[in-house]
Amino acid sequence: MSGYVNARVDIEIDGEDIMSGIMDDVTDLIRQTMHEEASEIIAVCYEEIKDIAREAMSEIDIDDEISDAVSSELENYEIVFVKK
Repeated sequence: MSGYVNARVDIEIDGEDIMSGIMDDVTDLIRQTMHEEASEIIAVCYEEIKDIAREAMSEIDIDDEISDAVSSELENYEIVFVKK
């Protein structure tokens, strides 16, 4: 048979402990909210940057860009033809 113990416990509540606990909870909530909002902002920015990059890439004639880059690079080298 189990027994029961009646006990009286006096709890002393310290106001600073309560405020510290409340501030910890508020800080955690703010961190979580800021993280969620920052993630959403980053996602929106990422999509906008992708759209801008796609638009810029569609306007570039890549063949001309490659040709110009190769030509300008070849100007830095002396080309000598050797007969075998």
